[in-house]
Amino acid sequence: MSNIQNIKALAEVAHSSGNYEQSYSYFSRVLEDDIENPSAWISKGVATAHLTGLGGERLAEARALITRGVSLEANEQVRRAACVALRSAYEGLLQRLDDELLARVTDYQKVSMPAGGSALVHMAGQAVNKNLAAMKQAQVRFRAVDLLVLACEILPIKQNYAYALRALDSATKHSRGHGDYHTNAASENYAGRLATITREMHNSLSELLRAEGVVLAVPPASEGGGANDSAVQKPVESPHSTAAAILAVIMFIFVSVLIGAIFAGPR
Repeated sequence: MSNIQNIKALAEVAHSSGNYEQSYSYFSRVLEDDIENPSAWISKGVATAHLTGLGGERLAEARALITRGVSLEANEQVRRAACVALRSAYEGLLQRLDDELLARVTDYQKVSMPAGGSALVHMAGQAVNKNLAAMKQAQVRFRAVDLLVLACEILPIKQNYAYALRALDSATKHSRGHGDYHTNAASENYAGRLATITREMHNSLSELLRAEGVVLAVPPASEGGGANDSAVQKPVESPHSTAAAILAVIMFIFVSVLIGAIFAGPR
């Protein structure tokens, strides 16, 4: 077995075992010897997706590498494996973001309530801090969606579109449950862009199913009943949503303090 064959074998072992740093390094060496190897380009790109930090700083690099491999006429088996790996990278990144969010919330919860303070005000502050922490992740959570889009580009089959739609619906629900951070990051309009991607995915899946004689009548259902109107039919949320949320919190705190003062008054 030649040296390059040994490196290829080591690259495959590292990749299959989830050692993506070694995988990236070995596949880089493989490409130095065989720059037209589509599988090596795609595997290096998948490793890059897994190695991206919580800022999502290497997602663009991953897309470029995988796209290069696909352009070299990678066979369907290689493409399918890449799609599965991209799903895994997406889920892994979301899990790390969730862990970071939980850690921040836990830190906030360690802050004790000041003596004589209002428990309601303290709870409201905890909720605001949680939503602010989630809002800081809005950009990378949105950028991570590109891994799902890329999987559909690599292999535009109904399974990939269906998976992407489920993931997009979960992303929208997560945003709603954490202060609507995709909407409140108004300068980037992540909510509107997510809605556009969701609508395009739904249309592509509808076309594939129509070719099989199946009609997909409405977008995937969302929490709250009915069609996913917030994620699909309304691409742009109100620009005043952030101000309204802040005003609601201020009013809540004011009323809580007032009630606390009444009950703490002279007896």
